[in-house]
Amino acid sequence: MGFTKGKIKITTLGTQSDNLVKALGELFQIPTTDGFTKEVVLPNVFSSNKVNVDLSKKTAYSFKLFLENKKAEPAELFLMWIPINTRLNFPKKIHHSVLDLYRL
Repeated sequence: MGFTKGKIKITTLGTQSDNLVKALGELFQIPTTDGFTKEVVLPNVFSSNKVNVDLSKKTAYSFKLFLENKKAEPAELFLMWIPINTRLNFPKKIHHSVLDLYRL
């Protein structure tokens, strides 16, 4: 609960991550040929959950990530962990500055 840093680490998967950057560029009509950053991204994380996160439980959790950005304004990203599908979900609240963060 509250703010922490370093609890979530974002890294590239290579081509798949580069394709994500290109897809976000198309979505926001900001064409790019850049790939995903090679740096590890350690956002400030706000847990909006009423209980401490325990990933061994089948409970959904939501977070807001605050991402520093060297190329543009800082970005915010909403993230949900849904263990039933064992996947992450990014709700529709996303801003084009997220794209700038992940370019090289």
